[in-house]
Parts: sequence; structure tokens; C-alpha cells
Amino acid sequence: MGKRLDNSERCELFEGIAEAVWNRITRAQSLGINLPEDGITRDIIVDILEYHAKSIPNFDVYAKPGWNENTYGGDLDIYIETNRGEYIWFALQAKILKKNNIYTTLRDGYSVSNPTYQWDKLMLLEAVGGCHAYFLFYNGGESNFNYLNKLSPLFDQCKREYLPEQLGCSIVKLDVVQKFALRKKGLRYQNPTFQELHPENSQPWRVLVCCHHELSEFTIYSLDEILQSQPKLIRLNTDGNQGGENDGEDEELKEDSDDFPVVEGNRINSAMLEANWNPSLRLIVNRTT
Repeated sequence: MGKRLDNSERCELFEGIAEAVWNRITRAQSLGINLPEDGITRDIIVDILEYHAKSIPNFDVYAKPGWNENTYGGDLDIYIETNRGEYIWFALQAKILKKNNIYTTLRDGYSVSNPTYQWDKLMLLEAVGGCHAYFLFYNGGESNFNYLNKLSPLFDQCKREYLPEQLGCSIVKLDVVQKFALRKKGLRYQNPTFQELHPENSQPWRVLVCCHHELSEFTIYSLDEILQSQPKLIRLNTDGNQGGENDGEDEELKEDSDDFPVVEGNRINSAMLEANWNPSLRLIVNRTT
């Protein structure tokens, strides 16, 4: 019999990452510093690669060329193996809590020429791709820790108790983000606070790998479908470098790395094209049994 999910290496990794993110943002905010989303994401990728090298190598990370040169954004696909050779898909849009304890970038990308919010394309992606999409929030702050610590015990969706630091990486449903992001007082948008989204409207991101999911809610994909869906994402080695056939060709690839290739017959590729979802990072989480 395999190891329980909540005792697995992948659960341990996601819990450790969340706590590290919480502590880093707390330190930065104590100095009056706002950290960038991509900096936190880079640290997460480094943690995953380091864990991959030291533990059971069941995590693979793929990125656009130049990932270590601040060229990617805050979007991430996670594919999790459930049954042998079968994967479910989570699409995450990252946002970071600012030192004034609010989220200020939830409406980024919307304009007169592009009247689509990020949650709109993620909702479409869910519909056409059979994935689950969330906003991934990076959080921290001593006052937020004290606030959470005064509440009754916190439990995630699979009824596991968690400490406040596990909300260093939290996920929130798209419709919840939409509701809070579009609130207005007069003519001005009212950006949501940490307390408005946590803990009632959120889950620690560990639930992605620590809890069982209702597979009937997902489209099931094979590893080949995943790997073929975006051929410009390059597998990273455990030293943080890009490996494979494209190793050493970063400068050439950077020129067209934002062009999204069409892969005929690939269901993931078709869904991404329809929803205009072009993630910069992909994490594949394999079983450990």
C-alpha cells in the first residue's frame, strides 16, 4: 500500500514552501519592503529543484527560456499524477500581498483594447480544458499571523489542521477573486485585504497535493499530452539550468519565447490557445509509489 498523501514527500514539500514564503514576506514587510511576485516564484522553483536533488525525484519543472533572468510572470501550471500515468491539471495565477495588507494587482491586464480580466480567461480555461484554476496568493505579516492565531483551529478541505504559516501560499477560487476585485466605493475600486480572503475564502495550497480530489471533476491527461502541449517550455536541471536539446540556445529562443505554438490534436494546447493562457512555468508532480 502506498504512503498516505498527507504524509508524502510532495505534501511535505508544499508545506515547507508555504512556510518559507510566509517568513520571507513577513521579514520584508517588517522593513517596509514590497517583494515582487516573480521573486517569490523563483524561490519556489529553487526550493523544488533542491528538494528534487536531495529526495525522491518526483518533481519536474519546466520553464520558458531565461527563467532565471526575470523573464517570466506569475502564472504556473501544476500537473499531479493521481493513478499511474494519469494526471490532473491546476492552473494558478500568482499575486502577492503588499505591505499595506492589500492586493493591488488583481485587475492587471484589463484595458479598453483588451477588456478581459485574468479570471475570465481562467474560467474559460476550466471550461475547455477540464482543469481547476485558482489565484495563488503569496502572503505574510506578523499582524496577519496574530490575527489567524487568535481564531479557532484552522482546518483545510480534507479536515487537516494547519498553522497560519501554511497560508504563505494560499489558493482562492476565481469567482471569489472576481467579487472582491470588482467592488467599488463610489468610483474607486476597493482592493481586498488579507483578512477578507483568509481564512474563510481560501485554502492553503498544500491541498493540491495533500488531499484527494474528485477525479470526475477533471479531464485526465497523459504525460505525453502534457509534455507535447507547450514544447517551448524547457525542463530545468537540478542545478537550476535548462537542460535538453535547447541547452545553450537561450538567446535564440528568447526572441520568440512568447509565441505560442500550435500542436495539432493536443487537448491541452487547444484549451490554452482558446483561453489565451500561456504559462511561463510548469510543474509535474509524479507519484512516489
